[in-house]
Amino acid sequence: MALSESQRETAVRIIRGAADEYVRLPLWEFHPYYRPLILSERTRRGFNLDPEPTGDHEYN
Repeated sequence: MALSESQRETAVRIIRGAADEYVRLPLWEFHPYYRPLILSERTRRGFNLDPEPTGDHEYN
């Protein structure tokens, strides 16, 4: 089951307060439901600056 809206809002608040080192962990360290939130946070912080993006979000 996907995250409910309240679970998603809570996860976003937690991820926004997380340290840079945590947000930069490999995506396989995160549950699949949280990966889009991590990718969004990386973009918000300016970490998704891959000069040769693969187009596959699992590896970016």
